[in-house]
Amino acid sequence: MRYLILIVLICCSFETMAQNRETILDGEMEISYFGGLNLNFASVMENITGLIGGHGGVLINDAIYLGGALGSSITEIGGGYTSYRYGGLLLGSFVKPNDAIHYFADVGLYSGKLISEGLSGIVSASTEKFSIIEPRIGVGVNLNDKMKATAGLSYKLVGAIDNSDIKKKDVGGFSLSGSIIYGF
Repeated sequence: MRYLILIVLICCSFETMAQNRETILDGEMEISYFGGLNLNFASVMENITGLIGGHGGVLINDAIYLGGALGSSITEIGGGYTSYRYGGLLLGSFVKPNDAIHYFADVGLYSGKLISEGLSGIVSASTEKFSIIEPRIGVGVNLNDKMKATAGLSYKLVGAIDNSDIKKKDVGGFSLSGSIIYGF
């Protein structure tokens, strides 16, 4: 019985190898690098907060990217906190990246923190840490051969908050983003 199964598997593998399939990684793999600036508008502590940051990494065949991202708040946060920061991994893909207007989807796996400076002698400074999973979809526009602009919508899923006073809705939720990306 084992020999019969082995023979069937071998015959099926020859049939599979004979087919020409089109895949993302067909032919020679082209690896390039990218970097860019990112501007987000998100709800943090029930206030619309501006976040500026950067992202960069490796781009495979102009379609799949793996890298990192980081950012920090540039506007008021509220709730006694003065700063919101995040950083972590970014994994995504462009759909038809050579078209002038194309789409993308990615997910960020970040570590975030809210920082409070406190008040001298009254309230001590604190740092509240949490984890973020942020799926994002959007549209990209090729400005030239090396530069593109993107606009996206994401949703921050927040977990592992180390302070019971902060709720997931205080730092999670929808976010609008815009980016300028330069490829090397």
